[in-house]
Amino acid sequence: MVSLGRRLRDSAGGLLQPGRIEIVLAALLAVLCVFSETVSGQPPSNLIIDLIACGLTVVAVRWPRVGGLMVAAFLVVRCFIPWGYRGNLGEYAPLFTLLGVGMRGDVRLRRLLTVLYLPLMWWVSWSPRAPLAKFAWGLVVWIALVAIVWVVGNAFHAVTEAERKARAAELVIQRQLLARELHDTVARSFTRVTMIAERARLRGQASIDDLATISDTAAAGVDELRLVMNLLRDPSASVEALTGGTSLAEALAKAERTLAGEGFTPTISVNGDLDRVDPAVSEALAAAVAEAVANVVRHGDPVEPAGLIVDVGDQRIKISVINSPAADTHSSEKPLGLWGMKQRVESIGGSVDAGPEDQHWVTTVRAPVTNSAQEGATS
Repeated sequence: MVSLGRRLRDSAGGLLQPGRIEIVLAALLAVLCVFSETVSGQPPSNLIIDLIACGLTVVAVRWPRVGGLMVAAFLVVRCFIPWGYRGNLGEYAPLFTLLGVGMRGDVRLRRLLTVLYLPLMWWVSWSPRAPLAKFAWGLVVWIALVAIVWVVGNAFHAVTEAERKARAAELVIQRQLLARELHDTVARSFTRVTMIAERARLRGQASIDDLATISDTAAAGVDELRLVMNLLRDPSASVEALTGGTSLAEALAKAERTLAGEGFTPTISVNGDLDRVDPAVSEALAAAVAEAVANVVRHGDPVEPAGLIVDVGDQRIKISVINSPAADTHSSEKPLGLWGMKQRVESIGGSVDAGPEDQHWVTTVRAPVTNSAQEGATS
């Protein structure tokens, strides 16, 4: 039953889209014309004229400009048809064309058609037997109807544009997240493979350890790439699943092993209790530490010491990653890693600074101990 109700709502929503609502309204008006003119016993020409008016409204859906002008031309013809044979309800059909054009946001065409339709609809609906005062009031009524159509069209177009922009913004965010995770997983793995292979090339041979590391890292990169492909196939999956779940303590331990394995002499200093750090903050900081360490391995000098200093205060946590850059290091024109690190840390209310200090390269990450950004969103 729930699935059936959802399909019915989706179908009803589809009928309210531009290009469909005009057809639905024209069909309803045609049915009403058939019923009304059959019951009242009016001449068949009236029904034919009304059905032509409804049909031209449908033509304007497929070709708005040509069809809209055809509706205007038909209204001109109707003005010269004797009263009593002009049709009964067909003069309301042009309103549906104005509605559809407004819903699509074609402002210039709607203005043109309004200027053409309004006096013609007013003239067609006037009866010579009616008082002149009623003729004047008829213009007021038609202006009010056109104004209502304009308001509805504007409102629908505004909602549609807002939804389109929201979808576009969401798509941009998803692409940014995916780019960040690709850099922090697949790109990082294959960069490590490239570095090990380059060192082996410079030595003139690859050791067993080099081959084992290349094999393991490449296999991990393939697994990470498979995860990315699964994310692309399933939009409902979380992008954060690629790198989430690592705590800051685990990241620090892994950082020490990674630096030592790459020939650095690491120094890890922790002042304070890491267990006080909120899990969401801990995961974001763990990813930031992993990226900072990857940059040390990529650009740092293994001969010089590398240090990670963590200070856990009452409200804030500060992480400093210090190393000396290698002489032949070339910075990237587009530091995607630093961009992704800032994006992660800023999402929890923190900040990232990176730059040279006293012949060292220092990356400083500051963040609240608790996830203040999330608390502010939920309060």
